[in-house]
Amino acid sequence: MPDGLSRRPKNLEEEYEDAPEFYEEENWIKPHPGFGAKNVNSLNLSGVQVPTKQEGFLKRMQEYLSTMKKPESSKEEEFRRIKRRSPNFFLEDGQLKRRNNPNPQLFISSQEAQSYILKSLHEDMGHRGENETYRRIKARYWWEGMKRSVKKWVQSCLAVQKRSQHLQREEGKSTATSTIFERVSMDAVHIKSGRWKYMVVARDDFSGWPETVGLVKLTAKAVAEWFTSEWICRYGSPKEVTVDGGPEFGKEFQDAVKKAGSRIRVTTPYYPESQGMVERGHKQLKDALVKMCGESGGKWKKYLPLVTLADRISTKRTTGFSPFELQFGQLPVLPIDIETKTFLAVEWHKISTTEELLEARAKQLEGKEEMRRKAEEKLKKSREDSMKYWDRRMAHQLRSPLNPGDLVLAYNKAIETNWGLLFKNKWNGPYRVIRQINNGPYELEELDGTELARRFAASQVKRFYPRGKLINTKEDTEEEQSEEDESINEEEVFEETTESDEE
Repeated sequence: MPDGLSRRPKNLEEEYEDAPEFYEEENWIKPHPGFGAKNVNSLNLSGVQVPTKQEGFLKRMQEYLSTMKKPESSKEEEFRRIKRRSPNFFLEDGQLKRRNNPNPQLFISSQEAQSYILKSLHEDMGHRGENETYRRIKARYWWEGMKRSVKKWVQSCLAVQKRSQHLQREEGKSTATSTIFERVSMDAVHIKSGRWKYMVVARDDFSGWPETVGLVKLTAKAVAEWFTSEWICRYGSPKEVTVDGGPEFGKEFQDAVKKAGSRIRVTTPYYPESQGMVERGHKQLKDALVKMCGESGGKWKKYLPLVTLADRISTKRTTGFSPFELQFGQLPVLPIDIETKTFLAVEWHKISTTEELLEARAKQLEGKEEMRRKAEEKLKKSREDSMKYWDRRMAHQLRSPLNPGDLVLAYNKAIETNWGLLFKNKWNGPYRVIRQINNGPYELEELDGTELARRFAASQVKRFYPRGKLINTKEDTEEEQSEEDESINEEEVFEETTESDEE
């Protein structure tokens, strides 16, 4: 049974009678993490020897953490920086590590080891993009200029380059305006309905005036005969005829056009933007044919002249006038105008003398020239505004023009329409740039000097990055220091900036 003595507090001597003996030589102070640490010269990383001894600033940082003394080769200014940044680093088993949340990062100075880490966390882990690869590495390792190293590594990965869907573009240049019937663009459309399988369209670049024909067989001879009789014999020889590389615009057609004194311009394959005027008109023509013919479409050729007329009298956004107005200087007289007696043209029945006839015709011609002048100004502004719009919208894809000798990859357009090519590379190459033609398409060659048969639009070519050594320049390191050194708080960053400004 307890008594009062059991509750008596112990005096000071009794309290320490059972305490362990104290030896003055025994170390009761926890040493600094790096002080007296075992010196390890290298780390084996799956067969790759990673040197743990550093160079330059980090070498003196490692020396300071090992001895807690000023390194002999360090100047006062650098030593202040070492002490200021030393809380961000520590030594563990002789290895320099960087404090990071939630886990510290092992510092890797060997380029060989850096390459091994990059390969392991990029190629061997699914070829993910720059951000994911950087996130994986940053959670484990750190080195000066690490973000730039990741960018260069992923950028030069052959699999990523050949499978990427990213297209690059160059700053657009608007097409110069021309006079009426000076430039003509031609194209063939596959209708695939009824006996007449093909529609050929020729369109004036300035006014948008179209001529169309339906063909059973699409041959260069048939196209040449139609263009000669229906265009050249009506409107004269154009200065330039633009076509794609299809067989229907082959040698026989080109010979007929050249015989008429016109120049042939063959556009880049798989690049409809180079024939914007005629390509945009296809949709309106086909939509109108479908509405007129119904779902069967077997008699589309019967309605083609009417659909063509509708296109001619429709106002174009780019000019503000219809092709008919720019061609004849007046609005078309339609059946309903005669039926309801709306006289849109000159009232010729009231003209009785030669003087009145000449006066009326002069006014008509004057009005036509005024229309064309206004149309030219509006067309020029419309094309310039369109290029500026697309340059702004595609600003993230813009690049400077490529130079002769640059290594590039060429886009494999065939995979877009063939599901059987799912596992084929989206880009072929590498090739070498021979030249750029008039700030437009590129001519390429194999690395052995064999020239490729066709040209490639600027958006179908992108720069190839060969895999090389990871060289981080001083500029690279300084550029990324603010991004990578997240352990330094805002006060330290401010302090460093202030000191550098004072210097």
